[in-house]
Amino acid sequence: MQNPEITDYLKDIVEPRKQRMVSLIALIKTTCPDAGESMKYKMPMYTQGDGWVALTNQKNYLSLYTCGSENIDAFKKKHPHIKTGKGFINIKGCLKIRTISS
Repeated sequence: MQNPEITDYLKDIVEPRKQRMVSLIALIKTTCPDAGESMKYKMPMYTQGDGWVALTNQKNYLSLYTCGSENIDAFKKKHPHIKTGKGFINIKGCLKIRTISS
């Protein structure tokens, strides 16, 4: 069951970006089924232990934020063409989000 605040947040996102956000949430929930789900800083946030990830819909992309840059170091090396920062990944329309089964 999804947090009602997150359901409301998703209502305002237009397709196809909404489907990308839903896919990211599903990936997080599949990977970390015991993660807590909440809205923090106006973003869906998923926490487990000391770790967390948060998602947000920006004007031209989605962003995935992490609790530390080391969490995305391997991704940054594998995908140097995708914009990242110290602890975030910007997901533009051309980036396909793979599910666990893909």
